Amino acid sequence: MRILCVKDEGYWVAVSLEYGVAAQGEDIKSALDSFIYTFNAQVAIHVEDGDDPFKKMEPAPPLFYQMYLLAEDRDMENVEYLDIEEECTLRILDPDIGDLLR
Repeated sequence: MRILCVKDEGYWVAVSLEYGVAAQGEDIKSALDSFIYTFNAQVAIHVEDGDDPFKKMEPAPPLFYQMYLLAEDRDMENVEYLDIEEECTLRILDPDIGDLLR
């Protein structure tokens, strides 16, 4: 799973490209913490309903894929509690570059 963190209107947003799940925080760590909580909650809700959670989630809009290509790779040590077995990559987009794309 690819996770992008981008600053938007004073807050950091963490979004999964494949699953479209997003959360925000005042800094990167709090955005990632909120993302982990939100992602795990979405998975749990779908499993509880008897659904395959990963088939119910929609990918992020195309703009986030463009941002991801311009962002820098980061260490995933802050994203260790995701309830998912696939490998994750994290990229942080410089706020100045993000502003140019909007």
